[in-house]
Amino acid sequence: MKIKLHKNLDGKIWDKNEQMNPKVSDMLLSIAWAYIDYVRNEYDMPIRNCDIKDIFVFGSTTQLFHDRKSDMDICIVLDIDYAKQQFPNLDIEKQLKLYFYDWAMVHVCKIYGHKIDLNFQNEKTPEYNGRYRRGPIYSLLNKEWVLKPIALSKDELKKLEHQATIIYKKIIHDYNIVKKNGFKLNEIKQLYSNIQASKKYSLANNCEQIMTPTYMAIWQVKHKGYIKKLRDKAIKKETEKYVLK
Repeated sequence: MKIKLHKNLDGKIWDKNEQMNPKVSDMLLSIAWAYIDYVRNEYDMPIRNCDIKDIFVFGSTTQLFHDRKSDMDICIVLDIDYAKQQFPNLDIEKQLKLYFYDWAMVHVCKIYGHKIDLNFQNEKTPEYNGRYRRGPIYSLLNKEWVLKPIALSKDELKKLEHQATIIYKKIIHDYNIVKKNGFKLNEIKQLYSNIQASKKYSLANNCEQIMTPTYMAIWQVKHKGYIKKLRDKAIKKETEKYVLK
């Protein structure tokens, strides 16, 4: 696996001093606040302005391995204590993500061709804990880098590519088994769940690492369309039982 690294960040999003284009940052903030207003009004979600601790951008568009398929990932950092008092049995972060899927169905948001994805983080989680430790990330509220992008050395890149290739081949091997078996729904769900769990585990246990082999392998799997194929097959299988032919 070869990882293509650019010398600079995406020129449409960042200037030569690695500061975000004001039009981009203003639009991203508008999207984030529009969604917060949506969950307040539609679902009575008790998210106060004072509960929003940061809104930042992370992911491949803050990295030197960006490409035209990269999503723009926004994370809203929340103090969820007040919301938990109102809904003690509700997983606030998970519910906000689920509501976002509904919102995104009718709000197609793009920045220079990049799709927008919203994520939510409890400020008290180990990954944040006063500052988000998985970088690089750019704070939209403070208009500054929390962690700046770092160029990997040739040796670091070579090691990363080697480790990511092993993980990538394992995922594709598992995908081909599912394909050979006729894309059975339970096998699709299991593979998809395994991919997401391994990504989450890798990032959670390597908070200070700029990029993990698992993250890079899954990033390649996604960009080659395998994740979308799994989703499409799952949707088709789920709906077949409700179709008369």
